[in-house]
Amino acid sequence: MEAKGVAVATTRALPGPRGSALAGNEPAYRRDRIGFLRRCQRQYGDVFRLDATAVAVCDPDLARRVLTDDGEEFRAEGTLLAGARPTAGLVDWPAAGDVVDRGPSAALFTGHAERFTAALPALLGALAGRILPGVSALQRLSAAAVADFCLGRPAGPDPDLADAIGESALALLAVLDSGARLPRWVPDPRRRRLRAADRALSGRLTAAVTARLDAPAPDGPGDLLDQVLAEGAGRGSATRALVTTLAGLHAVPGVALCWLLATVAEHPETYERIRAEAVEGLDRAVAGADPDRLRYTAATVREVLRLYPPTWLLSRQVATSVVLDGWRLRPGEQVLVSPYLIHRDPRRWDDPDTFSPERFLGPGTHGHAYLPFGGVPHRRATGGRTSGGLLGARLAMLQLTLIVAVIARDYELTTRPRPVVPRFSTLLTPTELRLRLTARP
Repeated sequence: MEAKGVAVATTRALPGPRGSALAGNEPAYRRDRIGFLRRCQRQYGDVFRLDATAVAVCDPDLARRVLTDDGEEFRAEGTLLAGARPTAGLVDWPAAGDVVDRGPSAALFTGHAERFTAALPALLGALAGRILPGVSALQRLSAAAVADFCLGRPAGPDPDLADAIGESALALLAVLDSGARLPRWVPDPRRRRLRAADRALSGRLTAAVTARLDAPAPDGPGDLLDQVLAEGAGRGSATRALVTTLAGLHAVPGVALCWLLATVAEHPETYERIRAEAVEGLDRAVAGADPDRLRYTAATVREVLRLYPPTWLLSRQVATSVVLDGWRLRPGEQVLVSPYLIHRDPRRWDDPDTFSPERFLGPGTHGHAYLPFGGVPHRRATGGRTSGGLLGARLAMLQLTLIVAVIARDYELTTRPRPVVPRFSTLLTPTELRLRLTARP
């Protein structure tokens, strides 16, 4: 409600489910998280109250306002659970994963695309011919991609660093999937694993930074560490920059890769079309570090991220008294946005539950109803550089497109169970995914 451009709040109470007197709505939400939110949206509309301090927003324009605010009205929450690592970069994958003020140059992305694509045959060959636990295997493959982008010059991803990144990602997922909200002092083997993994990763990053500082400077940045050091960072600040960046560039992309492979395995005609496109155009996509040179493959990646956004539920905290769609929100309240619900809203999408990469081949008409990367604007980078907020989004699209293209070109892919059952925990993960890569004759 607005009058002459000034937001006016209604005096009515924001509608929402009442819940029980003792437990509120938490039991109903935990039994069926997405089902509960869907029922509330149908009954109460696109803005509704979940409890005394939490509000859900399902309108895409309002969601974009909440997610893209610079902190004046809404701010990202610092942690997902008490005692876990700070996860701003994880929650908003990859919106908050960039600590480099000036975005990497096009040459940095091109070098990464060339190195990682050259490394993929060996990485995939080590996985082929056996049934693999999808989440752990693909987290480690995604970790190799991140290792190459951050510290890949000159010879590609370091196996030990990739292992450390992968273990850190899997340890983090174990903590998040536990659903435990425990204080720091309570013993928890999952959290001990996470702390040990993060210490090991920090140690490897520190050693890599030290070795790079002792080596002659390259003519131009070949990876992210080169760029951080070129901007004058010392050993400690460079290590911290890499650790912070990694928080937004691992764990979630691995889950996205799981959904991508599980989905194309269920649609063999899509998989074969990706294969044909890779045979013809992969080299051009690598040379330009441009996923859209594999037009159908990139459309498939975008469609999978629409159907299965790993960060299916995003959170912001109200920073100051604000009026949202005519409702007054108080400082400290939590605002929840579900890209999953927005992506499957029949008012915004035709046949929203149907897998159709073709919807991304034409001009975009989805407006703000597409939030695969949280609040990051989903557009191709222009000019030679990528702004900070777009680093993770561009990198994720590039890596996912190249990985599925190489797999489709070189391997037959089978997965089970089919269809894969989604699990709505902190992340949207495919339950008990198993996959097998078989080399093409």
